Amino acid sequence: PHGMVNDGGYALCMGSYVLATRDTCYRTLNPYRGLAFDPVGLSYVLPRLGDDFNQPARKYPVGMVLALTSYEADAHDMIETGLATHYVEAQSKLGAIENSLAEIVPWNQQGLLTPPPRQYGQFEGIKAAQAKDFDPEDDINNRLRNVAVANLLHSVSVYDAAGQEEASPALEEKLLPRDDPSLILERERFFEERGSVLVSVGATFDDIFKSKDVSDIIEGLREVASAEPQDKEEKECCEIAATLLEDMQSQSPLALRAVHRLMELGGKDRRSQSLESCIEREKIVQMNLLRGEDFKRWAESGAEEGEFTDWKHKT
Repeated sequence: PHGMVNDGGYALCMGSYVLATRDTCYRTLNPYRGLAFDPVGLSYVLPRLGDDFNQPARKYPVGMVLALTSYEADAHDMIETGLATHYVEAQSKLGAIENSLAEIVPWNQQGLLTPPPRQYGQFEGIKAAQAKDFDPEDDINNRLRNVAVANLLHSVSVYDAAGQEEASPALEEKLLPRDDPSLILERERFFEERGSVLVSVGATFDDIFKSKDVSDIIEGLREVASAEPQDKEEKECCEIAATLLEDMQSQSPLALRAVHRLMELGGKDRRSQSLESCIEREKIVQMNLLRGEDFKRWAESGAEEGEFTDWKHKT
């Protein structure tokens, strides 16, 4: 996407390849309206950020930060957490990518290997005897299909999510003497080239956002924000905590608790969960909130997100 993506709009990004430009960003805005997740599966996706590409983000509650604070994840944040797969810095390249994709042979015509000849009534019987899992309909070109698409995106992107996998302990010791992301709050890129403020925020406030209750998260942020900083880094940490706290306090308390509970139920430690089950749960919760007092009050007020505070449930 080129520009802002928020809430259910991310459903359009749930594909094998998600391109991000310098203007791409993601935010969760529904709690400002008294609502939770739109039923697109965010309670399944956000707790698993970083898992697909084995990124450092997988160790920290970056998904919870996005879900509860309306943090605006920029293109770098999206790449380093797996919300996007390829970073295409210049918007002008998007047209060229579209034209190149249009010239690629359709998926079902990308036959690079010739299927073995068949003799009717014999081939299947012979193969079945040799291998119990033989399927005469197997696609011998399956591993080769859409390689052209991957090669195209690799050639036009500055970098991709797969290139920021977790380094081995030996490599971290050698190249990253300050390997704790909580020490890097400003825009410092890993290996001096790439990085994510979101991952650093998730690492810095790791324990706070892993709390079991929203009120504990708010109190934790309030404690950090009110602390007396001793140096520049501590001052920056206090300022970020104050910003996150202010954003959370501007949202519907009921909606925040609903989002937090959805994130817990859809978490990656719950192996029985699937994208479909999370979507169904989100739908039930969202329908209840749409009929609720908080959404009604916000809609009738005409206020912008973040400006309304007359919620029915104050805490």
